[in-house]
Amino acid sequence: MRVSFKRRLPMTLTVISSRLLRINMFMGAALMGLYLSGSCVQAHADGSGMYGRIMESLADVMQMLIDENNTTGLADGCYVPDWFGYSGGTGRVTIDCQEVTVREGRAYASLVFDSGSYSYVRVDGDVYEGTNTADTSVFEIPVRLNRNNTVTGCTTKMSSAHEIAYSIFIYIGEAEGSASKRTDGDTPALSDTGEWSQTELSKEAPQIANLAFERETAAEHAELFRIFHYEGGLTLIETDSGTDPDAGAEEGTEESGTEPYHKRIIRYLIVPDQAEIPAGLDKEMVIIRRPGKTEGEERFHAYAASVPVLEGMKELGQLHSLALTGMTEEECRIPEIRRLLKEKKVTFGGTYDDIEYKALVAGKCDLALMPAELLPSGRSMEGTEDPPEDSYKTYKEISGYMGELGIPVFIDLSAMEESSGAQAEWIKVYGALFGCEEKAQELYLTRQEAVR
Repeated sequence: MRVSFKRRLPMTLTVISSRLLRINMFMGAALMGLYLSGSCVQAHADGSGMYGRIMESLADVMQMLIDENNTTGLADGCYVPDWFGYSGGTGRVTIDCQEVTVREGRAYASLVFDSGSYSYVRVDGDVYEGTNTADTSVFEIPVRLNRNNTVTGCTTKMSSAHEIAYSIFIYIGEAEGSASKRTDGDTPALSDTGEWSQTELSKEAPQIANLAFERETAAEHAELFRIFHYEGGLTLIETDSGTDPDAGAEEGTEESGTEPYHKRIIRYLIVPDQAEIPAGLDKEMVIIRRPGKTEGEERFHAYAASVPVLEGMKELGQLHSLALTGMTEEECRIPEIRRLLKEKKVTFGGTYDDIEYKALVAGKCDLALMPAELLPSGRSMEGTEDPPEDSYKTYKEISGYMGELGIPVFIDLSAMEESSGAQAEWIKVYGALFGCEEKAQELYLTRQEAVR
């Protein structure tokens, strides 16, 4: 959103000299690229591996040139970002961006740190000094809109000056290169505070920064999930536990990095192995990154303590992604999984409320699939008699430890659905998690026939 025009501010001599030096470097890199491109033809003809290495070098040169470019198609003036996100740091200091200025076709962001102890910010080798108050440090830096930018801030609050790396993402829908395909006024989007509704599931596909929406997997009977698909193989799953898990808890008691788990509407973003996503999304949703291919197939090293999920994995042919389970061989009632436990191809990782974290680390766990009973609040479940304060403590500890280990937690709410038909439809969720949606749809139709 454009708000006004601002006059150009003079650059410091440090920035000017640094840019001149880098221009010379890039000219040299470009000339080297031209030389290498001439060598490509000969290398390709020779059939040697040199061709691939030369092409990688050319790609690196081109990326280096692109990364320096903060030009934009926006008209000169000041704009309020549609969304701002960041990652990095210790979590003690927050960063905000309320204004982007475009001057002579180039974008500059005003970054505000909620600490007065930052002396400078470094971007692409350039050092930018700012304005400090007792509680804030403000810097104007060049940025590439609608993509991740790496910045380094220097804080003097520690015993000695210390640089901290951050990744920031500034989204302006009007900017050149925006991937948003939704233009209707009813499209749910991040609010000014960076949050979606926390009281109900999205009726339309949410706008997630510059990710382009493609399609929705419709829920015909289930009331507690929604599935939306975005360009590049990304999938958003929303689930509704009915009430806020933190109800009755002290404000701000959640651990840094576990914010997505402490909301009534939990959002999970399923991301391909090498895909880049906007910085800061991990504060709004649980990021589940698909594993790379092993022996030609994707394979999680999952811990599963939810019986419906285990049944779903068996039906979907995904038991190769099961590394640990929340039940012993004696307790397990699924023959295929009991056999895997007996053959020690799957190990016991502790129950869902008493996890053996060392076993998860040893098993290289990269995804935890939990039952709804883990939630401290929500719709009543049979057999959950723990006092609310004890349930919250357990939930907080598990989400905190899992966050420290870098293991995303998915909470299966299928048992909370009111009808058997709705419960059966959760096979679509498991299909989205494991990347086998066509198989999941076939099983769903079969399940629907069985419950009629």
